[in-house]
Amino acid sequence: MSTLAERAAPKAQPVDHFVCIARLVPGRAPRTCSTRKGPHSVHQERSPRPFPDQVPLDDLDAASHVGDYVLPFPFAGESLVATLLGDYALILASWMVGFTVASILGRGAGIVSSLPGAFVASGEAGAALLFAVLATLMGFSEGLYVPEAMRRVPSTVVVAKTIAWTTLLQGLLLALIAKDELLSGSLVVAAGLSYCALAGCRAWRRRRAAKSATRHNVLIVGAGKVGREVARFFAQHPEQGRTVRGFLDRAQDPGVGVLGPPEKLAAIARAEFADEIIVTVAHDPQLARLVIREAREHNLDVKLVPELFGSEVREPCLEYAGTVPLITLHRESFPAAALTLKRLLDVTVSVVALALLSPLMLLIAALIRLDSEGPVIYSAPRVGKRGRPFSCHKFRTMVVHAGEWKDRLRARNEREGPCFKIADDPRITRVGRLLRRYSLDELPQLWNVLKGDMSLVGPRPHPVDDFSRYALEHFRRLDVTPGITGLWQVTARHSPSFHVNLALDLEYIEKWSLWMDVRILWKTLAVVLRGTGA
Repeated sequence: MSTLAERAAPKAQPVDHFVCIARLVPGRAPRTCSTRKGPHSVHQERSPRPFPDQVPLDDLDAASHVGDYVLPFPFAGESLVATLLGDYALILASWMVGFTVASILGRGAGIVSSLPGAFVASGEAGAALLFAVLATLMGFSEGLYVPEAMRRVPSTVVVAKTIAWTTLLQGLLLALIAKDELLSGSLVVAAGLSYCALAGCRAWRRRRAAKSATRHNVLIVGAGKVGREVARFFAQHPEQGRTVRGFLDRAQDPGVGVLGPPEKLAAIARAEFADEIIVTVAHDPQLARLVIREAREHNLDVKLVPELFGSEVREPCLEYAGTVPLITLHRESFPAAALTLKRLLDVTVSVVALALLSPLMLLIAALIRLDSEGPVIYSAPRVGKRGRPFSCHKFRTMVVHAGEWKDRLRARNEREGPCFKIADDPRITRVGRLLRRYSLDELPQLWNVLKGDMSLVGPRPHPVDDFSRYALEHFRRLDVTPGITGLWQVTARHSPSFHVNLALDLEYIEKWSLWMDVRILWKTLAVVLRGTGA
């Protein structure tokens, strides 16, 4: 085996490299190109472009990628056009076969002679095109058209999900506008064939890439855990077309495959006919800058493993703030569908309840007016979701100007923490005690629910002066929309501890589900009917 010095010696046939510059677009794979030319070239050759330091970035981007601004994606990316058109052809062929099978089963073999014309005349061609459009759009949203290395889910799973949802959507559409048994039969057969065709084509391309003689020689800077993992991935996925020639590392005791220190990158890259440098030492900015500068000077492709500070990126997410790239390290899940159903439940119940209970509410208003002076409805500022203030409506149960008494009565507070409540509150009117016992004073809050300030179920909204006494850990209860009732009201209604209240609110937030809301509403109804309110 030749020594490193012998392998780094000048070759009889020098290698000339050039740079491929591609604008990185979030969610898209950069277009690949040759990184070597000359008699020993094994890549498709393209004309070299100016070195990026010699051309303004904006001019280079505008001149080189006009298609990205003019043509709809994916037609702006040359490498994806063939894949997209190939998928269209496979799906249309699958529909032709599905139509043939459904026609033979439905009308016999005699129909075969008129299949091409019948395929178009029957509307099957239009259905096939619609299926192809839906499938490719769904595929793009699921990352089907990005390189395999950019997906954590295998392509076979993505294709299955894409075809399944496309079939479901088109099946529902056909059931609504065209109840044709032949068309439905074609859809079922075509869906199965489309999956087999798309998944099989991608498997064939992976095998062909793995067997191809075209290899991309890679040097990895950093022989640590990350560098070894990258090398192991390329060894297990030959379809990536990368061959790891070795590592560059400053380690005193070099491990297996270490060809030398990063300072000798130029000589080692030439000796190994390297096309690409992968930097895995982002934690050492000085060394990373040295390697990147050296690689660019010798016209080598450079990739960098970013420092993610222990975070695991589940899916590639890159966006731009102007010219500054932003990498998403974590994104909280948002149950949009469940929250939409919760809002639908709030609106439906509040509308029905306001309509049915309007006679009772009119009676309560009359009793309040007869019992004491003052307005029927008491509207007070409350703190809602994320600290947003709103006016919370209740039937008035206290005397006018009751808020002015609160500071004088705070010494008698029976609740722990920032909340205020006393059992024999002298501010409460006679009708007010009855209303509070059965929680009837809160019926006007159905209007708050209808407006969206509140929900049927959630943590109770606190007055502004109580909110001003919150500790840092208390703010978590404001992550959700406040409610008329909640877990605390049906489990520890008379507990004086604010910490118990807070613990139950946080339990509701962390374990929330639509079914939990339904159960709390049912239990609230039982509590109200028993008259166990304050």
